[in-house]
Amino acid sequence: MHFRRMLAGFTAAVLCTVNLGSTAAYAQVGDGSAIEFTDFSDLYPDMFLPEGQVEKGEMSYKSHDLNISITRHEFDRLTGDLDENGEVTVTDAVLLMQYQNEGDVLLSKTAQFNADINEDNMVTVQDTALMLRWLNGELTDGQFFIEHTLVYFVVDFYVRSMENFRTAFAKGVYHDLNMGKKDDTVMNMAKENNAVFAINGDFTSFRNDGVTWHNGILYRDKRRVELAVIYDSGEMEILTHAQYTALTDEQKSHIWQTVNFSPALLIDGEYAPTTQRGNILNRHPRTGIGYFSPGHYCFVLAEGRQPGYSNGVRVWEFAQIFKDLGCIHAYNTDGGASSVMALYGAQVNHPAWNGRATDDIFYLVDSADIVPDTAAEQWLAQQEAAQ
Repeated sequence: MHFRRMLAGFTAAVLCTVNLGSTAAYAQVGDGSAIEFTDFSDLYPDMFLPEGQVEKGEMSYKSHDLNISITRHEFDRLTGDLDENGEVTVTDAVLLMQYQNEGDVLLSKTAQFNADINEDNMVTVQDTALMLRWLNGELTDGQFFIEHTLVYFVVDFYVRSMENFRTAFAKGVYHDLNMGKKDDTVMNMAKENNAVFAINGDFTSFRNDGVTWHNGILYRDKRRVELAVIYDSGEMEILTHAQYTALTDEQKSHIWQTVNFSPALLIDGEYAPTTQRGNILNRHPRTGIGYFSPGHYCFVLAEGRQPGYSNGVRVWEFAQIFKDLGCIHAYNTDGGASSVMALYGAQVNHPAWNGRATDDIFYLVDSADIVPDTAAEQWLAQQEAAQ
């Protein structure tokens, strides 16, 4: 019998290799290959219509340059409910013991979450013992059941050009930890940059290391961890620092954006291995980026730290959301109270602690509304003056 079974396939994945040879065009807006969206919906008090009504919790925007769809999702966990019938019985205990015998029983992803009763990211005999103790009346409901309500948003989007998929620094100035923070809200940065949609970014000033490319400009090149690299071809991949360092100057000249916060979530459609440990892996509000194909991406924002509304999500659960969406690669960006998104400068979600200021955003903008990149202009002028 396998007494220790890791959840949801935490197998090692081979890091992808660099391939800049693809010349595949982005999905053209309105040519039939892109998702057909309705016009942008009116904003309601809670931003979305209730589930079951015509829009089914969806907001969308379509233009010559952008196709954006935002959907709201809710997930409720019932500890120990492996057959997903809304209650916990001896049948669930039998399924739990069978599940520990790898291959003996198949469970849905929700049931796998429910099977991890003590929330240690694996299913073991300890979970079975807790189940049996509760069924025998040795544990109270409060000692056994773990409330896990999750609200998350999926932002699926196509861009005609990577010029429409941009980043911006707070106050229009690049800064890292050594330079002091110059934070602002996602909403203010969205308005200043004429963004249709904006979401918190990499929180560059939170540290003074990492590789930072914004809108094709290199600001910082210091070793840190694995990073997501987005190219001007519309492609994205996840590289170790050694793989990034091995890129030629020609290859680096095609980098459009990088993301450093970590950890990686998916590589080539499989769970990404991570050496990180501790609190970062636990349940938190989170923001992440997923890649489908050139010019086709998604953001996922999970609400958290709000009992009764949304408790947040662990790293492996977050990875599972991207996997279920069909992403090839996915990467965890800054989260916690930073996890905020806006449409036309109006806040969409309900962040923990009412959100916090951050120092950069990802944003989507129509070509006619792109404003000058003042951070890039100042940075390049500084670099020229220093030579």
